Amino acid sequence: SSLLVSVPLIFHTLSAVIINMSDRFFIEQMIGQDVLGIYNIGYTFGMTTLLIVDAVSKVWTPWLFKQLADDNENQKRFIVQLTYIGFVGYILVAIVLTGASWFLIPILTDEAYHGAFIYVSWVALSYAVRGMYSLVFPYLVHKDKTQFVGVSTVTAAILNLVANYILIQRFGAVGAAQATLISFVVLFLGVWWYARRIYPMPWGLQWMFRKERS
Repeated sequence: SSLLVSVPLIFHTLSAVIINMSDRFFIEQMIGQDVLGIYNIGYTFGMTTLLIVDAVSKVWTPWLFKQLADDNENQKRFIVQLTYIGFVGYILVAIVLTGASWFLIPILTDEAYHGAFIYVSWVALSYAVRGMYSLVFPYLVHKDKTQFVGVSTVTAAILNLVANYILIQRFGAVGAAQATLISFVVLFLGVWWYARRIYPMPWGLQWMFRKERS
């Protein structure tokens, strides 16, 4: 039983590494080291979103497991409210970080790297979506459905490799950042869809108009 839970997470971790690193490999092989250096600057700025995502996840995951143990409708609505706030919050963080990069990159880097800001929005948004994924991922762990996590992450990693090749050919290095975003969006939507199936929650907005019951 424990193997059925833990083994898929190994594939999950390996696939996440592929998604995080494959863009750099494709840029180096298809475009060159010079562009890769500029891309890395933009990626580093955009990846700052991950610091917030990881910090929130460390608090959110154990708290959510504790709440899911108590099958309470009012508590479920509160969890959903916080989840949607998290979704919006991560998007706002990506927007703010993108705006800040327009000012900070020219100040903190040499002129050769000033063009790196064009990658920041794609990378920041990618990790915002990864943060959204981290808010719904615990439902699958709670229900011992990590097999789906393994399959979905492997699927997203394969999609990432294909998207990198196609998008870099068409759009240049920015296509690599776009491929990362596409992979995380597919992963998030797949896991959220499955979480809704295995653990019913009031994801609709009707709770906004429903009075609390004591």
